[in-house]
Amino acid sequence: MHRNKIVSREDWFQAHKAHLAREKELTRLRERIAAERRELPWLKIRKDYVFETGQGPKRLADLFAGNSQLIVYHFM
Repeated sequence: MHRNKIVSREDWFQAHKAHLAREKELTRLRERIAAERRELPWLKIRKDYVFETGQGPKRLADLFAGNSQLIVYHFM
């Protein structure tokens, strides 16, 4: 189907239905990939990172007010 082409209501409906099916396919694929990302293995950080803050040097663990876990997604 071309842009700016006048079509019948039935032709439009068929094109719309096909497009909707592709959008649903994309949504299902995105959800599967997100689920796969959540199942990726975790990596425990053992290095003692220290950051300069307004209150002086702080360890990574100190930056999160008592929370023991930090999840970082890093994709390149």
